[in-house]
Amino acid sequence: MMFLIPYLIGPLKKIISVLTGFSDDLFILYTAHPILTVTVIALTTLSLSFVVQILLSFTNYLILILLPSSFWASKGSILKLQLQEKNKAGKLVPSKKLRPWAVVTGASDGIGKEFALQLAHLGYNIVLISRSVDRLKLVADLISTQDPLSKTLILPVDYAAASTHDYDTIAAALRPLHITVLINNVGISHAFPISFVEETSDMVHSIVQVNIMAQLTMTRIILPQMLARKEGTIINVGSMAGKVPSAYLSVYSGSKAFLRFWSQALALEVKPSNIHVEHVNTYFVATAMSKIRKASWLAPSPKLYVQSVLANVGNSINSTPYPPHGFVSWMFERFAPEHLLMKLSCDMHLDIRKRALAKIAREAKKN
Repeated sequence: MMFLIPYLIGPLKKIISVLTGFSDDLFILYTAHPILTVTVIALTTLSLSFVVQILLSFTNYLILILLPSSFWASKGSILKLQLQEKNKAGKLVPSKKLRPWAVVTGASDGIGKEFALQLAHLGYNIVLISRSVDRLKLVADLISTQDPLSKTLILPVDYAAASTHDYDTIAAALRPLHITVLINNVGISHAFPISFVEETSDMVHSIVQVNIMAQLTMTRIILPQMLARKEGTIINVGSMAGKVPSAYLSVYSGSKAFLRFWSQALALEVKPSNIHVEHVNTYFVATAMSKIRKASWLAPSPKLYVQSVLANVGNSINSTPYPPHGFVSWMFERFAPEHLLMKLSCDMHLDIRKRALAKIAREAKKN
């Protein structure tokens, strides 16, 4: 910063001269108005420093963002090397002597399916849990084709209607397995933005059961054996809606906010036992749930997104691992007050709601 001082002297003298009406001789200005002169110089220097920091951070993120998706996809071997380095800290690459199990909920499609495929490729056996047996069988077939040494176990369950008996059945099936990874990915949202008073009781119940109770119960089933072995990683897939209170998705937003805070609290509880719990902030990903059909730099494919998650697991208990998402999060945290983000979110959801209702009306006329 010091090399910029000579270039600042002229503008500083002009600024102080305008404020005081005195000559622009810096010594005279300082003699007449020492406090004002020092204050202006200090504020100008601090402002310049702040601008430089912003530009440097922006440049770093811009480099990451502008790299095409094909570049990230081509770096699978590098991502695996990064994971192997993390194995020194007991993270996600299993020992060659033992092929442990990873449990993935919501594994039939999208992000969950990719977690299952990529963890199998890293050397895990996979427990696949979701509602659709047929879809889970397709994922299991993909795993056996891609990685013949990986075993799979299919456990069909509808978490929205899961009973104590259903969870007991899951617990009994998982008890004999050596499980070191749990991916709490299952989640549901509203069909389209809707006000809280308009939402049905059944939908509210389903969101709470899937987005909160399923995460809690699956963790309670698996965590004890991780604690007994003093090894394990739990990844809870969160949402931007858990970071920014989201009107017209209030129940979903609240459920994801719960997941975020619970994950971070649990992470501190189990850290002394060598268990890593990580909440992953997920923004836009091209999945059926998000209704985004085409992947882009801001809405990556599930494959690319999961690569980023697995490459960075273990660095934080609350992470935003995909670089463009990290940049958006960084911008929000530093330059956008919460009330502004809430207003933008509300306006966006009202617009989506308007278009969704118009589509429903058009389809009703056709019928």
